[in-house]
Amino acid sequence: HVLSMVQHGLPAALCHHQSCDWRLELFGRAGHQNRGGGAEMTYEIPQKLQYEEKIIFGLTFRQLVYVPFFIIPALMIYLKSHLPFLMRIALSALLAAIGILFMFFNLLGYLKNLVSWMRFREARMTDQKMKEFLGLKKVEKQVLYVERK
Repeated sequence: HVLSMVQHGLPAALCHHQSCDWRLELFGRAGHQNRGGGAEMTYEIPQKLQYEEKIIFGLTFRQLVYVPFFIIPALMIYLKSHLPFLMRIALSALLAAIGILFMFFNLLGYLKNLVSWMRFREARMTDQKMKEFLGLKKVEKQVLYVERK
């Protein structure tokens, strides 16, 4: 039964202990029960952690936002420009590649992380921001004293 559930895309898991039963249900719920009469532990299994609606051509709205900024200018340079042929191909390919990186590989997220890293790379242990970030009370003789929460 578990094999047929996996083939149909349903979540499935197996327990190899002889004293346990795995109970799988539809609607993304799973339970682990001990045959000895122990309490059942039931929990939700998220079906999709992040879902974005596909608008057109299998692209999400976030991906479609980049089309007018990169793909359309790349096509215009390639089709309408009076530049030499190799220059048109090079510029069009460069714009299209940057657009594809933004659309499918989250280049914006990487750029945001890079900017954050560039701002924070000069941090020292004695800086106030670093102390707040790590939750430090004080630093003495290479010993870090942290706040308990």
